[in-house]
Amino acid sequence: MTICKKDGSQAKATVDSILVSSGVGSIRVKAGSAGEIIQLTGMAGAQIGETVADDIQPEPLPVWNRSTTLKIYLGPILAPSKALRVNSLPAGRLANG
Repeated sequence: MTICKKDGSQAKATVDSILVSSGVGSIRVKAGSAGEIIQLTGMAGAQIGETVADDIQPEPLPVWNRSTTLKIYLGPILAPSKALRVNSLPAGRLANG
């Protein structure tokens, strides 16, 4: 296996075992298949954001630089008067847009 580092360099790595997720546990296997969630153990030096690739043609995945993918607002409704107006619309007006 080859680890494609974030700085563009590549390093050889050895995998000790391959595990496939099964429910809340995992099972040791010889190889993973497409669509399975696998875990690789024993790859010293691998970091989050780096690509694990084959030795024949190692290609790093593109790096995503997004700050947040999910935003949640927890707090009071800041404009309760608008909420009351929406709730007081006639049902026909809501259905017709």
